[in-house]
Amino acid sequence: MGGAKPDEGFDCSGLVFYTYAKAGYRVPRTAQELFRAARKIALGDAGAGDLMFFQDETKLSHVGIYLGDGWFVHAPANGQRVAVANLDAPYYQQHLVAVGRLCGLDSSQTARPRRAGHSLRQRRPLSAR
Repeated sequence: MGGAKPDEGFDCSGLVFYTYAKAGYRVPRTAQELFRAARKIALGDAGAGDLMFFQDETKLSHVGIYLGDGWFVHAPANGQRVAVANLDAPYYQQHLVAVGRLCGLDSSQTARPRRAGHSLRQRRPLSAR
């Protein structure tokens, strides 16, 4: 696991942990714990601050924070800079498995995206693995 502080560098869940803490929220530390804690929502209902969950071929592998309009911020890998990416990129379309909203945050606390043209690729749910 990488860091959860700017001076340590971020892993993906560390960035979520740090960002939510700065906004005054206590949230789980790992991507798997965040996935379990988040209420799953449709991508079209996602707003700024909601979480985007990605999986590789065998497990939940990545989490990012939705910004709106198809964009999300994430820590791509240990040793790399925090980046903004778009869900239209083929890699993210193929690996996005869930969108989640953490309890205590409702839609009135998140900005709605201007478009909802993205769709989740059909993959076996994590619970079936």
